[in-house]
Amino acid sequence: MRHEVELSIPARLRVERTGSRLSVSYDFTSLRKVKIAFGKKMTIGIRDELRVYEKGAARPLNYRSLSEGSISDKDSVNPRFEADALKAADSLNSVPDGIPEPGKRYIIEHDLSLFETDIPPQHMWSPESGKGYRVLWERRLKALR
Repeated sequence: MRHEVELSIPARLRVERTGSRLSVSYDFTSLRKVKIAFGKKMTIGIRDELRVYEKGAARPLNYRSLSEGSISDKDSVNPRFEADALKAADSLNSVPDGIPEPGKRYIIEHDLSLFETDIPPQHMWSPESGKGYRVLWERRLKALR
């Protein structure tokens, strides 16, 4: 048995750049409704991965894991997605990150995914290790600065 819910997810990034800092956050004025269907005994989770790399360079495999957590427990029929489920902002600094460098442009990507899993949230959570892990929705948000 599956339940359908509608969640509001940001559709754009907000990026601010100064000489020594690159701040990345979600543009919460760009919320879009997303419908997902999940299993009755499943936990819904969200994964948020950030990549920042120089324009023209290969897209790195490594990413900063900004959040991975549940937005509902397995007994909830109506999960609530709060804006806090996504990290409000992340900053990269010339020291120690090496980004930004003067005169260089950067591609900023947030890969968002909503998933269901039969593994309940816990310390050192590994939701993809369960038999019921399945990605329900995913989107890549990009900006260039």
